[in-house]
Amino acid sequence: METAKDDSEGKVRQKMPLGEGRSLQHWMRRPREVQFRRSVTMAEVKQHKTKDDCWSVFRGRVYDTTKFFEYHPGGAKYMMMAAGRDGTALFDKYHKWVNIEFIMDKCLVGHLVGEGDHPDSLKEDLESEMRSEEEEGEE
Repeated sequence: METAKDDSEGKVRQKMPLGEGRSLQHWMRRPREVQFRRSVTMAEVKQHKTKDDCWSVFRGRVYDTTKFFEYHPGGAKYMMMAAGRDGTALFDKYHKWVNIEFIMDKCLVGHLVGEGDHPDSLKEDLESEMRSEEEEGEE
């Protein structure tokens, strides 16, 4: 097991050995897992908290992280800490510099909506974002 020093607290983090074809580079080559993006409530996120069906929230976005377990250097154990929850604080504690939006884009289910949010305006934002991505792909 590989270790990495976490200088912020003087602790050593454990990294799990990844199997063949399970590096971040391999992850980035995988096709998009979720095709339809939508508004998601926290109540719905909480229903997806098992190793076989895991959704997590990071920075206001909801991701189906199930397929990422085998690619995460810390292993499934650490991914499960954010299962069915908002894992932003936990993620930022260890990975603040990481562009999670880019890495997990293929697993994006949608944006988290709360009681005060208006799903219609978020739907418009998502549709606009998807159009932008399609235009980028055409270039």
